[in-house]
Amino acid sequence: MPYDPITISTIFIAVATGVNVLATLLLWTATKSSVDIARRVFEAANRPYVGIEGIATHKYPSARKLEIDCALKNFGTAPAEEEDSEMTPYLNGVRSLATPRFYFRGTDAH
Repeated sequence: MPYDPITISTIFIAVATGVNVLATLLLWTATKSSVDIARRVFEAANRPYVGIEGIATHKYPSARKLEIDCALKNFGTAPAEEEDSEMTPYLNGVRSLATPRFYFRGTDAH
């Protein structure tokens, strides 16, 4: 009896189980990749993007003073909780030894 129906059925079930395991592993890999991409897109879309909205200068020659007002704005969808600014003054293309002072006259935006 070379064609035992129970043996053939058992082999068929074993092969089908192997194919199912392989398909499940491939689906898991594709799902993980999709989740990673969706996470990166969500993080990029829902974060603060702080930039300069406008710049104004005010010259005071008698006091040898120059004021530069920079308006910062959050262009992103989430509020910025911290902001760190830095400025290096240059005069005629040469780095100035003057120490810039920062005054924040803005308001909190929520």
